[in-house]
Amino acid sequence: MTILVLLWVRKAVGPGVYLVAYGVGLLTAYVEFSRDSSVLAFGSAAGVAQLWDVIYLIIVGPVFTSVMIRTGAMKGLNDYLATFAADKVEQLLLTSVGILPIIWAVMGPVSYAFMVPLLVSSGLTAVDACSVFLSASCWPVAFATLGLPVMALATSTGYAANILASTSWFVFFPAVYLGACFSVAYGRSVRDVRKYLFLIVASSSAAAAAGWYTSSFSYELSGMAAGIGSTAVIVLWVLVKREGFNSRQRIQKGFVIKSIMPLLVIVGCVVLSKTFPVASILEGFQLKHVFLPGITTPVRLGIFTGGSYVLLASLTAAAMHKLSWRETLEAMVAGVRKAISPLICLVAVAAMGGLMNSSGMITAIGEQAAKTGGVYPFVTPLLGALGHFATGSAAVSNVLFGPLHVQVARLAGMSGVWLAVQNLLGAAFVTAIVPSKLVLSLALVGTPKEQREVFRRGIVTTVIFLGLLYLLESIFFL
Repeated sequence: MTILVLLWVRKAVGPGVYLVAYGVGLLTAYVEFSRDSSVLAFGSAAGVAQLWDVIYLIIVGPVFTSVMIRTGAMKGLNDYLATFAADKVEQLLLTSVGILPIIWAVMGPVSYAFMVPLLVSSGLTAVDACSVFLSASCWPVAFATLGLPVMALATSTGYAANILASTSWFVFFPAVYLGACFSVAYGRSVRDVRKYLFLIVASSSAAAAAGWYTSSFSYELSGMAAGIGSTAVIVLWVLVKREGFNSRQRIQKGFVIKSIMPLLVIVGCVVLSKTFPVASILEGFQLKHVFLPGITTPVRLGIFTGGSYVLLASLTAAAMHKLSWRETLEAMVAGVRKAISPLICLVAVAAMGGLMNSSGMITAIGEQAAKTGGVYPFVTPLLGALGHFATGSAAVSNVLFGPLHVQVARLAGMSGVWLAVQNLLGAAFVTAIVPSKLVLSLALVGTPKEQREVFRRGIVTTVIFLGLLYLLESIFFL
């Protein structure tokens, strides 16, 4: 991981570098931690299995993007957004602070396939679109897939999920403001942040208030409620400012329906998969690979993952826009070609995360951190960030370090809930530089060579988010 970070600072890194970094990690694990090669091999496989949904998505995500661009559906979606807000900054806030949390809450990782191309179709460059998406995701990721990271933390610590979610909003309140400011700054300019400060504050306040209030009784809907609250304020702003929606923007309703239908297919599949009868049926098709004693990685069959929903949406878009089979196949092949290089990178990163977990690297880091005594609360967010950075999953990070925080809290007389929340916050705030998320977002718009610039911006975002967390902790808990 250190090799990747150092190279990112200097230049873009390709699949070969990721494979070399994994090789160095494998050698280090064998020499310093475990001489059992089967443990290291199975651990690497477990890491890949844990990110199977994302790996599958990185294959079909570019296919979806390619088909949507070929049919003109992405442009249709952007034109539809323009009917609500013709101003580019208003569109950007509506997308990043309003729509994005809702999509994260419903679709989880599938949100990449929708949001990044949508931002590009709105006129942003690929680098700006990826930077906006990653920086704006630094708080919605905590409530992704109906609050899966919160649920994972609650399961591993024994604390109530609603308490963990409502406590986390203590820091997420100002984090929403930062996310909105970064979205406008990366998507437009710093000058626009000052010009639209009132709208940023109003929409962010509505998002934070709605998310916090909802988290007290339903952590699953917290992220979605935040997005709905922000969207309502922005729409109200447009109505008051222009005395109605932008009627000058004329679009064909039939084309809009064709453009939106693929997204409705994805949402419908996700919602249907979570209803009681269907969820019970799918549970019976869940494969469980036990690679090591105590390590069980559940993996759904490929047809029941988010990637399949995206693939179905791609075919829906092609059918509704009456693409020929030849044109559809050409678009899909073009998308798959874009996915080859990022796919190798992501598999190497996933294997590295599994290797660090199975060999005991992450556990050793956590045990050493527990010896820091009174400064442990300041180390906790870094552990959460490390877990997310290494494994590519905020939920897995919470599972890895949750029990450790409970144990340290009992021995040191600290607040176990606050330590657990610190892990959740650290895992969320590092989203902008997580290798798997960075690779996936760039793969969707076909610019994997722009990693260096997106990573550089992500470092700035991450440092400021973590700085906010430490500032609040210093004021209220020292």
